[in-house]
Amino acid sequence: MMEVINAGILTTIQDYGRLSYAHMGVGKSGAIDGVSLHLANRLVGNPGNSPALEVSVMTPVKFLFHQDCWISVTGSNCTIIIDGRGQGWHGWRTFIKKGQTVELKPAYNSGMYSYLAVAGGFDTLKVMDSYSTDIKNRLGGHKGDGSLLQKGDRLAIKKPTHKIIQAVGVRAFSRTYISSTIFVLKGPEFDQFDDASQMRFFEEEWEISSNSNRMGIRLEGNRLMRDKPLEMRSQGVFEGVIQVPPSGQPLVLAAECQSTGGYPRIAVIPQAELWKLAYLPARKKVQFKLIDELRAKEKLEVQQQYLESVEYILAQPQRDQEVYYE
Repeated sequence: MMEVINAGILTTIQDYGRLSYAHMGVGKSGAIDGVSLHLANRLVGNPGNSPALEVSVMTPVKFLFHQDCWISVTGSNCTIIIDGRGQGWHGWRTFIKKGQTVELKPAYNSGMYSYLAVAGGFDTLKVMDSYSTDIKNRLGGHKGDGSLLQKGDRLAIKKPTHKIIQAVGVRAFSRTYISSTIFVLKGPEFDQFDDASQMRFFEEEWEISSNSNRMGIRLEGNRLMRDKPLEMRSQGVFEGVIQVPPSGQPLVLAAECQSTGGYPRIAVIPQAELWKLAYLPARKKVQFKLIDELRAKEKLEVQQQYLESVEYILAQPQRDQEVYYE
């Protein structure tokens, strides 16, 4: 059992999300940074899609463990404090004893979201084939109704299916590949924008608005204009689509976005770049660079190679000494 002492501003249960319910108006939800969620789970021996905590590390969070447990913390950099004294290591699995507390605090270079997994996974309700918390639609999560974690909440922990005897760490994917640049593909309505706006979209650094959330990341900069403002019907949209509403300020659809939308889609973030959305706190600046589908596929292959290297390390026989993978 794990008890929430301080829930912070946005702590939820997440997995990969709901992948087959867009026709019912239910979006994917799930972790913003699916790579880090997967990594946190694999470090403690869980399947990658096991329910884990997504924590906004813009404010501190704190948990009390009522049982011995292996944990791991991945995603955006944060300070990990154990029992108010010892410091845990980001990207490692760590043994926590019954009665100990674990606190995650913002670090100087924190992004938006970190992930905390426990060996065995959290024992929560499955709603529409997912454990993910969908705040907007009030689905899933630790109570099944889309609730954020609150002080005093207690989460049951499933019994692990294997034994861990040593700490192991891996270098986070983000340490090598994170940057203020996100690579994108042209969107279906890209050609509707005038030449100046097309050029400005890629040349300008866009500032992340404080009015951003798990539904969408709002950008602030010079207004984008269409020279072919055709009337649009609602179209299917998904995480990573970049729309331009009448304000001319781009909107990046995130994990809890709606399933349809009627704004022109100037660009689309490919699968291999979506994890970067977890590293965009308010007032950070981001720039978009155009790539083609072949380059997007190559980036996905790099990500897959990284995950395969992690599996190789975790498959090695456990020994008495600690192992750190660089």
